[in-house]
Amino acid sequence: MLKKMVSIFMSICIIFAVLSFSFVTAGAETVVTEGDFQFALNTDNTVSVYKYFGTDEEVIVPNIGNGKTVAGVRDYAFYNNDTMETVILPNSVKAIGAYAFANCKELKSFTAPTSLFAIHEYAFNNCVSLVSCDLNTSTVTELPIGFFAGCTSLAEFEIPESVSIIHNFCFKGSGLTHIEMPDSVETVYSGAFENCYALQSVVLSEELKKITQSSFKNCTSLQEIQIPDRVKEIASSAFMGCTALKKAVIGADCTVFGDRVFENTPFLTVYGFVDSAAEAYCLEQQIPFVDVSVPVFEPGDVNEDGEVNVIDVTDVQLYAAGDTALHPFNLQAADVNQDGKVDVQDATEIQLLIASAMAYI
Repeated sequence: MLKKMVSIFMSICIIFAVLSFSFVTAGAETVVTEGDFQFALNTDNTVSVYKYFGTDEEVIVPNIGNGKTVAGVRDYAFYNNDTMETVILPNSVKAIGAYAFANCKELKSFTAPTSLFAIHEYAFNNCVSLVSCDLNTSTVTELPIGFFAGCTSLAEFEIPESVSIIHNFCFKGSGLTHIEMPDSVETVYSGAFENCYALQSVVLSEELKKITQSSFKNCTSLQEIQIPDRVKEIASSAFMGCTALKKAVIGADCTVFGDRVFENTPFLTVYGFVDSAAEAYCLEQQIPFVDVSVPVFEPGDVNEDGEVNVIDVTDVQLYAAGDTALHPFNLQAADVNQDGKVDVQDATEIQLLIASAMAYI
């Protein structure tokens, strides 16, 4: 009787072991199932997450699978998961495969492990609930093709200073409202920010040499863009369809303009240097152009603080009394009545400007 009970117990243990730990051949490689995870062997005797079958809202990937270190997440490993809201990877993970978390409709946040240095194309494509992705502790140098394409809830993302390349369609159709590129970024490929309809402000890396094709196409909320001085070329359709764009500042060294760079930007004025390629392009395309080499001043704003107030009145009074000096540019702003001299009459004119402005408050 005792032997029979031991035999039954051993049989049950074997059944449980088989259920929780099994081998399956997937294509040319063997994968091991442990709980909700499948692991595949890597060439360096580590393993990668091959597939996740669970339904947890918070998924914690173990650091050991099949007795080996978990060093990666394979292509499509979490693809189409519809319950996971957060995922925590162990600090042993070095790479994330293509489409690894794509179409995870409920995924809201992701923080990269410090060990991560490579992410492959479309890794988070169409994660429509994703609001936070932190890569700052990683050593990732490239943001891949279609990385956050279709992530419509992703309003903010901080590009790590380790990144030097942003690939095609990286943020296409995402919900970004602001983006600031660190100067480590040297290359941005075509369509990287295309169809980012909520994108309002952009700070470009000073190391960029080219604005590539369709980079900001159809960014319909973008109002202003400052092109870095090192940029030599703005490719075709770069800002096409940016219907809210009012101001683009372009340096003298930008000499190549592609087709339809600013097509369908009805409110645009380009600010640049006289006799530059930018001025010639604007003349050809009938885009308003302002020469930035000619200072623009606001009458009455003597101290150039962006406001006309009693401080400006005092500056004019002191100058008229001979108690202070003013730069020629400031003198232009001080000569409100444009009679060629700055005196107490201009101080009175500024007081009238202040009173007029106050009347509308």
